[in-house]
Amino acid sequence: MSESLPSIPSYQSLMLPILTIVADGSEYKLSEVRQTLENKLGLSNEQLDLKLPSGRQSVFSNRVGWAKTYLKKAKLVDYPRYGHLQITERGQELLKSDPIFYFFSLPISFCCRYILTHKYSLS
Repeated sequence: MSESLPSIPSYQSLMLPILTIVADGSEYKLSEVRQTLENKLGLSNEQLDLKLPSGRQSVFSNRVGWAKTYLKKAKLVDYPRYGHLQITERGQELLKSDPIFYFFSLPISFCCRYILTHKYSLS
């Protein structure tokens, strides 16, 4: 008998929700962002309790961590201090643009390449 694992959002699909949570420009504790995501996504205790094979971290926390890492690499958020997150001007500009909903459904490698080569310059 095979049981299916509960579906947990991919890190790519968490990127836009994270950006919208921090959209006002305030500094947020990562734990607050994670809690807000849990509530907005309606994740069950079973989903939140699912651990990585190492058993040291939940799958959901791991994916939130990777999402924030790639948002940082794309210069859409910054870490003003340890365990905190803040949207950048570039992140706010991106949220104001119309293609945002299509943008985040693409693979992360394409997203980062797009940001670095189009209107979201490095300066």
